[in-house]
Amino acid sequence: MAAKDLFGSRKPRNPKAERAARPLRQPAPRILLVCEGEKTEPIYFRDMADAWGISTQVKIARNDGLSPDKIVAQADELYAQARQEGDEFDDIYCVFDRDAHEHFNAAINRLHTLKANGRPLNAVVSVPCFEFWLLLHFGYTDKPYACKGKKSVGQVVVSDLKNQPGFEKYDKGMVGVFKLLGPKLEQALKHAQRLAANPAEHAEHPNPSTQVHVLVNRLKELKAHQKP
Repeated sequence: MAAKDLFGSRKPRNPKAERAARPLRQPAPRILLVCEGEKTEPIYFRDMADAWGISTQVKIARNDGLSPDKIVAQADELYAQARQEGDEFDDIYCVFDRDAHEHFNAAINRLHTLKANGRPLNAVVSVPCFEFWLLLHFGYTDKPYACKGKKSVGQVVVSDLKNQPGFEKYDKGMVGVFKLLGPKLEQALKHAQRLAANPAEHAEHPNPSTQVHVLVNRLKELKAHQKP
């Protein structure tokens, strides 16, 4: 039988058609962080994203030290804008402190409403402040915090943090915090989860507590799906 009879019934290969027939790879998740802090939190999470190779998936919104209610409003606005542009975020995390914010409860209630309406907004609250998350890298504590003398409740937490090795000169916006605490990250995650499972108070945001571990675990998921 001639060669053309053997292969004449076959259609020539069409690489483009074959590629089109293959299932498309799902786009990488996009995460937005809207932080209350102007320096400390953005620097920490930016260093984390860079170290884990996920900086293209994690966007950190700029702000000017907004209050929690304005953080939530900004997050919702950025979500709507990205969705209108056809490149919406899969998850948005509003990172802020309990501290003594006047509009804290209003911010939490607004977040609950937006989430119930389908917005992928999540609260990442630390009580009293973000530095409590940093403190959990050095050990477990459920000691409630309060103002002491002329020190605000946040300053009391910072004072405890300054008693830890490497943080004697800690100040807001300190560079290199994530790298310095990296070896203790798993310990901090365990301590934060333990607090969440056994809150010192019967409240949504007990004193002390932090939800930063929830965000860190989400970012770890992104890291785990990176190409080797």
